[in-house]
Amino acid sequence: DDGAHPPIHPKAFDASLSGDEKKVFDLVARHFLACCSEDAVGHQTTAKVQIAREFFTATGLMITAKNWLEVYPYEQWRGKTMPHYREGQQFQPTTLEVKEGKTEPPPLLSEADLIALMNKHGIGTDATIAEHISKVKDRDYVNVINRLFHPSELGIALVQGYKRIQVAMSTPYLRQQIESDITAIAEGRKTKADVLNDCLTHMRQVYQTVVNQANLL
Repeated sequence: DDGAHPPIHPKAFDASLSGDEKKVFDLVARHFLACCSEDAVGHQTTAKVQIAREFFTATGLMITAKNWLEVYPYEQWRGKTMPHYREGQQFQPTTLEVKEGKTEPPPLLSEADLIALMNKHGIGTDATIAEHISKVKDRDYVNVINRLFHPSELGIALVQGYKRIQVAMSTPYLRQQIESDITAIAEGRKTKADVLNDCLTHMRQVYQTVVNQANLL
């Protein structure tokens, strides 16, 4: 709770709910219970396996306790999972295959993926994350197709332009720093005047860089 407004939480179960109303209540109730549950526990592990005189390695996630993920089925721990192995353990492979393949680009982001990344980088709060995402869509930087974000021609051009002139306007750092400064103001560690002055100084430098190198955009 960031203090912007009280979080939505269940108060009592109503057996008369049905259809979409029941689904919404189930979502709210499960989200509330998940927030009260223990963290999921897992380990990113690399296993080295010997078969005859050949050695193979596999990297994946070993989940030891799902906890809140058991309560909230709308989220999952993304990534390749692997069984629990112990050092020196022997097992019989079910199949042995030689496959030809190639590396693939990372998958497109869903809104849940984007929110998770924003939380990871300290961008936005529960009250503002939805607004940030709406602005990206309203400005046509992305198109949402089948609930996945596809960068638009404008969005790609904007990011490539920022990279050419070497300004960090498309990276998480700038927004992360602003959010951190706002928190510092609320906690009394910085003043509004100092934060505003630093922000304007930085933005003037960025603006001047963009003007001087506009031919690269």
